[in-house]
Amino acid sequence: MNQRVDDIRSSDPGEFDDGELRELPKPKRPVRTVTLALMAVTGLLSLLLAFSLRHEASFATERSSAVDLGGFVASTELAAHDGGYVRVRVALAEQPTAVFERALESTRYRVTQVAAERWVIYPVPPQLDGPRFVPPSLVAGRLVRVEDLGVRFRGVEAQMAQLGGGTASGWVLVDGEDPFTMGWVLALEALLIAFAAFNLLSLARLLRPVS
Repeated sequence: MNQRVDDIRSSDPGEFDDGELRELPKPKRPVRTVTLALMAVTGLLSLLLAFSLRHEASFATERSSAVDLGGFVASTELAAHDGGYVRVRVALAEQPTAVFERALESTRYRVTQVAAERWVIYPVPPQLDGPRFVPPSLVAGRLVRVEDLGVRFRGVEAQMAQLGGGTASGWVLVDGEDPFTMGWVLALEALLIAFAAFNLLSLARLLRPVS
């Protein structure tokens, strides 16, 4: 008996191949297919979200003190400080303004066009929101181009276009954002990239043919 077992173990596996078994259709595994699809979709979405937050992540690594650029309208140094932490002087009173809110926040925001291709987004705390609110004349925050506002301000560009007569371009200063308070974006970016890498590598491993 032991000799027979040894003969089977030492035999060529090809001798035991059954043609009929090999011709059977592959079993349907819908759960596995759905799982692989979810892993692929969530991995790609994580990468897209990480990419959309790249400007905020870069801003979080900026110097902690704001650069004073003087008057926002007259400044000629904006391009040199793209994505940086700056402080400017503006006249927000009696300027075209739109109000918007962001999900999970009680603070309302206002976007104001101070001149052609010059915009300011500033928060208005609930206790100060009202007809007597006086907009600040000195604002400090993240300076970016309108198209680089990012996913956190999705939809604001459309409101800016209405204020600007159909188009929204130029520079926008997001008042109140500084590198220290934006540090959470770096942690979120690392988490998103790690999650995407885990999903995509696991997906590649599961789809790899078994030898």
